Amino acid sequence: MKEVCLFEFIHSKSILYRLNPAIKLVFLFIFCIALALLPFGFLWIPFAVLIPLLLSSPSAVKFQLVALWKIYIFFLVTGLIRYLTSGFFSEGAALAMRMLGMTYSGLLFYTSTRLSNLRRNLPKTRLTELSVMAIAVLPIIFRTISEQSEAGYSRCFRPGKNPFRTIKISSVPLIITMFLKTDEMADSWYSRGYNPGMEKNTVNDEGKTSN
Repeated sequence: MKEVCLFEFIHSKSILYRLNPAIKLVFLFIFCIALALLPFGFLWIPFAVLIPLLLSSPSAVKFQLVALWKIYIFFLVTGLIRYLTSGFFSEGAALAMRMLGMTYSGLLFYTSTRLSNLRRNLPKTRLTELSVMAIAVLPIIFRTISEQSEAGYSRCFRPGKNPFRTIKISSVPLIITMFLKTDEMADSWYSRGYNPGMEKNTVNDEGKTSN
């Protein structure tokens, strides 16, 4: 099977993939707000929606669910810390469930939405362009991490059991690479006609700009 990076688009014919990308983005915001506001006793409701969608997703999406195991550990530790600081199990469990639900909903959005289609279905404004560029950053981060891991293994680099050494060795190249990729992405958007001043400035017949 083709290698799949986290939050990478995966083609499918299910109903989720045929929905308008703009509608999916609106539902994603509403869903995350509901997850943040619902009391602990009602958090089963959004998961009753998420689980069938995840089960009906392609196998590559399920592969990404398994690949998120490190994030699950982070959510568990975060919920445990919340429980120890608050003294209430429900608060720790609710925090972990909210983060898990937001991650799953984001995964469904990214794996079922082409960002190019999202851009075409949103109003042509500066905010739209900036929003799509911001949304596109997350898959790029995971793709970059995957590329660095493959490069390290090809050079027989083994980080060992010291996580601090791994972070120190990997973080600086990751930051540099992300800056370079962000610059490349900005150049590609400008080459496609993106103009941040398009909404504010108009050109008159004499070639002068006026607000």
